[in-house]
Amino acid sequence: MELLGKPAKIEDVTTLVEDNFAVLEENLETTMTAELPEYDAFVVEAKEMLGPIGKPLKSRYVALKIEEKVNAGQDARVLVPRTINSIVEKLKVLQYPGSILKCK
Repeated sequence: MELLGKPAKIEDVTTLVEDNFAVLEENLETTMTAELPEYDAFVVEAKEMLGPIGKPLKSRYVALKIEEKVNAGQDARVLVPRTINSIVEKLKVLQYPGSILKCK
């Protein structure tokens, strides 16, 4: 973070979405819980249906539930958490002006 000119102390880090990087203040689960009112209910539903689950399966299940609602006609911009929307919008226009090739 210091190399990017942002606070480097962990206690000073806040959720930030920039043109070429994003950082979450806490973690994905905390962000989703704060920004998606149904997140906890989706997680309970996933556990009831699938049994004990880890983070990858939990996140995939929540994404599928959001997708179901979008396919049913609800607006994705309203359903998808604000921070995730911001990251997606930045990714759509992300460009790498450099090169992966080393020149001597």
